[in-house]
Amino acid sequence: MSRLQVWVRDAEVLRTALLEAGIVTGPTSILQVDAGDGFEIEPVNRTGGSEMEAETSVNEQATSVGEKDIDAEVLRAALLKAGIVAGPTSILQVDAGDGLEIEPATTTEGSEMEGVQSQPVVPFVGMEFFSDKEARVYYNSKEQNAKSSIGSRSRKCNSIRKTDCKARMVVVKRAEKWVVTIVDLDHNHPPLSPNSLRFLESHRNVSDEDYELIELLHNNNIPTRRIMSVLSDLYGTMRNIPFTKKDVSNLRTSMRKRTTANGDMAETIKYFQELQAEDPSFFYSMELDSDNTVGSLFWVDGASKEAYKKFGDCIVFDTTYCTNKYNLPFAPIIGVSNHGQTVLFGCVFLKNEKIETFEWVFETFLKAMDGKEPQCIMTDQDKTMEIAIAKVLPRTIHRRCMWHVHRNASTNLGVLLNGKEGFETDLKSCIDNSLNEEEFDASWDAMIDRHELCGNKYMQHLYDNRKKWVPCFFMDYFFPFMSTSQRSESMNKLFKDFVHPADLIRNFIFQYEKLAQSCLDRDDNQRFITVQTDPKMWSGYPMEEQDSKFYTRAMFEEFQEMLYRATKYKTINGPEPGSYFVQLILDDDNKKFLKNICVIAGH
Repeated sequence: MSRLQVWVRDAEVLRTALLEAGIVTGPTSILQVDAGDGFEIEPVNRTGGSEMEAETSVNEQATSVGEKDIDAEVLRAALLKAGIVAGPTSILQVDAGDGLEIEPATTTEGSEMEGVQSQPVVPFVGMEFFSDKEARVYYNSKEQNAKSSIGSRSRKCNSIRKTDCKARMVVVKRAEKWVVTIVDLDHNHPPLSPNSLRFLESHRNVSDEDYELIELLHNNNIPTRRIMSVLSDLYGTMRNIPFTKKDVSNLRTSMRKRTTANGDMAETIKYFQELQAEDPSFFYSMELDSDNTVGSLFWVDGASKEAYKKFGDCIVFDTTYCTNKYNLPFAPIIGVSNHGQTVLFGCVFLKNEKIETFEWVFETFLKAMDGKEPQCIMTDQDKTMEIAIAKVLPRTIHRRCMWHVHRNASTNLGVLLNGKEGFETDLKSCIDNSLNEEEFDASWDAMIDRHELCGNKYMQHLYDNRKKWVPCFFMDYFFPFMSTSQRSESMNKLFKDFVHPADLIRNFIFQYEKLAQSCLDRDDNQRFITVQTDPKMWSGYPMEEQDSKFYTRAMFEEFQEMLYRATKYKTINGPEPGSYFVQLILDDDNKKFLKNICVIAGH
């Protein structure tokens, strides 16, 4: 029999290796490690100087610490990684006194280990490993082999490029073990620095724990650079991470490619069926193509249906947020709660943006919402959508989103906006400050004349469609906090933060659910603030205190802002009889001053 005795003066080296591998979960005094076909590790009690008395049994299937099963390869890899053993082992006896004694040996049941000799620290022909992974870890753990990269191939390969280095260790699988058949450790190049080794393919290793963390962050749409930053904190520094940013990027690509397109849709439908079993109010519908494949897909959960019953007076339907892996337009249907928070009323993937597809969407939406039509709807500037709305929702007031109008105007009027002094200010004033159609027309005509834009085709296009987007035409309709572009712009950013264009539909839906939960969480927070806290008063007006009892906190703060602005004006007599100056009271470093904003002439 042969035996190698390795003495580790710092007991924490082994304990740390076992803890990191998850083999033990607490402090140990003596560990007896017995490997037959598997390992068994037992904490053993001992008095100073005595032999270990605890019985050791061999579990042929796995290793156990108490009730915990351990893969033998996990233990071997942990010991190799920590540099405690230098090669394959059959029986390990670990004795913790002042240090730890590890004794790889070969024995039969009940026999004593005899004949001490040193095991070679370098690989040799005939050396056996339990797996190719164990062989790789062993080879890479040797200091002399930290000079170059190794690879695993099923066929003969070319020499390493640049230096034509022949150094290698070849292992071949024979029966249940991997046997070393060729060893050549002579390198013809200088060793790489420790900081360069981590870029060698053979030295890059993503552990199971790191993979799970990367997958968790990936599923939450965290960018690769942010993932590397998290790993850097865990490893102490970026240079300690045993793999590269490119490795993480490749892993994320493989995660997205796990399922084929057909399998993706099948899993999505299966997931919807599971949700419907848990929540009978969950609704989904598919529009099938001529070949019986899924074209468009609509879904809405129970919470969204309840929210629509309360806040479904006005909805926003926008197909421009983003697309998914299959370039299907993604269109959420959103609204606003009584706390001023965005709520989701459903979502749809569109196979195309034709009239009949939009008709199917709105008909399906009405079916899901028990036939309740919205009073108002805001959309992007899609003509086919307008036709579908007029047919399916004839009583609903349709308005184009101001954010899209501004964005398209910037694209088409960029030269004018940048080149004509005062044009952008005049255009904004005409749109925002007109109180009725007559004021708008007068202001528009004056602007066109002032900037010599008569005949400009895009300006004429905007004017011809004015009743679909100019605010003064919607004064009598309910569009809560949607008259400006801020909500659509913030929602656009929010969706891009949660969903990724390369995602499969199934993953896309998972991210959408997280977004929906995030919206509900913000609404819950506002509800808590309204119920549990008191607002600050500033005016002393009785109506301010009275209204604080009726409004939600978010709405009351909006009211306070309007009240604050409305009380910052004063009027004084003008130079002519029956004329008045309207002055805005401004604060400048706590000094009051007045600004004349208009003159009202009497008649």
